[in-house]
Amino acid sequence: MYSFFGIHTFTLFTTVVEHVALSIIDDAKRYRNETDKIKIISSKKYPHSWDIKYHGGKKGIIWRIRYSHEWHGFPIFCIEAIINPRVLSSGIPDYFTVANQKDIRPALSKFDIEARKISDKLGTLSSYKLNRVDYCINFSMKELGVNCTIEYMMALIKRGNVPHHFKERMEYDKISHRWVSDKTSFYLIGKSVVVNCYLKGEQMKNIKQRYLNISDIPDDIIRFEIQCKYNKIFNIKKGRSLSNADVVDILLSDELSREVIKNYYERIIMGGDYYSLVEAIKKIESHHFSEKKEKRLIEVLKEIAVCRGIAKTKAKLNNDGVIIFSRTIRELVDLGINPVTIPREWGIKRIPNLLDATNDIFQSGYTSEQASHRNHNIIKDYDMEKAVLFVG
Repeated sequence: MYSFFGIHTFTLFTTVVEHVALSIIDDAKRYRNETDKIKIISSKKYPHSWDIKYHGGKKGIIWRIRYSHEWHGFPIFCIEAIINPRVLSSGIPDYFTVANQKDIRPALSKFDIEARKISDKLGTLSSYKLNRVDYCINFSMKELGVNCTIEYMMALIKRGNVPHHFKERMEYDKISHRWVSDKTSFYLIGKSVVVNCYLKGEQMKNIKQRYLNISDIPDDIIRFEIQCKYNKIFNIKKGRSLSNADVVDILLSDELSREVIKNYYERIIMGGDYYSLVEAIKKIESHHFSEKKEKRLIEVLKEIAVCRGIAKTKAKLNNDGVIIFSRTIRELVDLGINPVTIPREWGIKRIPNLLDATNDIFQSGYTSEQASHRNHNIIKDYDMEKAVLFVG
């Protein structure tokens, strides 16, 4: 199954002095000329920086050597090993299935072997430290039995929350003369964490890797990815008082993957099923809250619908308004209602929350066919081809 949580890639690093770095490049050129298994790419943007990549995408490692800083007048270079554990452990260029704990150790066992083939100066695994981890989860619409288009789901996700200290990536559109975001992704940038929720198939088509057939690319996968940089990794390690020996086992574990994904998912996409505004109001009214509370909950739902998103609504409020708004959002989620409502023109009453649907699948052992049947009664059937795609 594609719908699973785990790790996309992780990066290990070490440092060496200049003559060792240049010696590694010389060894890599010799290995390239003898085997034709790698290519060495000099960076046009950064001087004294090289990428060593394997042909065919079947190895799962990219070696990056770059100038870092000077120490007492000596140039210091950083060596990074960017690892896709799923590919490294299997030798198959599978860029869709998420790696989990069972893939990590087999991948790391191959690290020293591949390093020695290029240069013994690359060192061994024990000399490297964890620099970055990209935790992620795949949501396959077909496997989860979610009966709406992947474009619809992406539109709902993009109406989610942008947490404090995060900013959505925007690009300037020369035609409309305004800053716009990519319709196929929800990309949030923080100081130590980047959150990227995107259509995986569209990403792979855009990369146009020669070893991928377009017909083999799944067209129903949304990937939610949390890219934790060094500062975040350091804080996680510090918060758990981990020894160096425990770092890899704990920080690359299924347990921590699930924890990180759940944390950011609930802050950004949020819990609760998606409802049409009419259905969400009915659900609120069924609880018979006080008139004041009921009015507050409904008004927030309506305001988010009008503003087309939680972040856009929050941006209009003052400090006191944000406090009340945030509390109301939490109350809606506790009721099982996602604060983002389904546009009326879609003709859909309810869409299950993706993270909840994934948990249901694994806890119950459902097949994708059973999941589809389970969701049939809560999602109104409609003609996909005739439905008007909402692009607001």
